[in-house]
Amino acid sequence: MPGRLKGLVGSWSGTEVSYVGSEVLIKSVAQAVPTYPMSCFKIPAEICKQMKSTISNYWWSSSADNRHMHGQRWDHLTRPKRQGGMGFRVLPLLYLALLGKQGWRLMLKPDSLCARVLKGQCFPNTDFLSATRKKHSSHTWRAILAGRDVLSKGLI
Repeated sequence: MPGRLKGLVGSWSGTEVSYVGSEVLIKSVAQAVPTYPMSCFKIPAEICKQMKSTISNYWWSSSADNRHMHGQRWDHLTRPKRQGGMGFRVLPLLYLALLGKQGWRLMLKPDSLCARVLKGQCFPNTDFLSATRKKHSSHTWRAILAGRDVLSKGLI
């Protein structure tokens, strides 16, 4: 995923794009590419860091590879626009929200095919909120449980 993102952002390098154009490219393409995998799998922190670095380097230098002086911390750019930021997504928080959404779907639609399959394999004798992780659980189930933890804390 970081390689695909770097190639995508690298293809924009060398083009004369305004900051507004760069913002649109980052929000609509670069941060949208990993959305589907993030809704199914827990992404390692190192991969999120690489993707953030690629996007940040493009923002400040209009190139995925070049390292330039960054005018502000990335944390400032991820703030909402009304708070003075650019509204860029924080990828680790995004994937937890997407995984929490999967858990929410399991609770709202227990008769869906996905919910029935997961219940049969992962938590046949209990409900979703009290299910535990087994030793040989799939990566998808582990990720959904990580999202459930955020969901149960009421953060979503």
